[in-house]
Amino acid sequence: FFWKWVHQMLHDSLDWRNELGSCIDNAKSGQCENKCNSKCECFAKWPQQKEKEWKNIVEHFKKQKDIDQKGFLAVLMKHEIVLEQVLDKDLLLKSIKDTHADAKDIEHIRKMLNVEETSGASSVSGIGGANGQNTTIDKILKH
Repeated sequence: FFWKWVHQMLHDSLDWRNELGSCIDNAKSGQCENKCNSKCECFAKWPQQKEKEWKNIVEHFKKQKDIDQKGFLAVLMKHEIVLEQVLDKDLLLKSIKDTHADAKDIEHIRKMLNVEETSGASSVSGIGGANGQNTTIDKILKH
């Protein structure tokens, strides 16, 4: 479920970017002619829905009992740290590649993650920030 949702969200974000990129850019610059207004309204709802879904996934992840916080590595086995490691860019791409073999999709996702990584964030999968909302997924949804 987790990897399927992540892949689908990344794939959908690429579709939105490809289909509406110029329209969204024109709207931001004040040059939108409203030819794509209904699509833009639909797009505006998409990240809000995905943010809500992602928040629920993170909450569910924090309830997992199999992440054992015992022993000398207990400090490293916090749910936030495990999630950060799972969302590491290279592991994320490998997991998507293992579950969804569309090489073209994976290459586009890799490029998108690289852009997110270089857009001022020191760690693409970091948990820091307000309310711990600094994961790869959070950054993509905010972008």
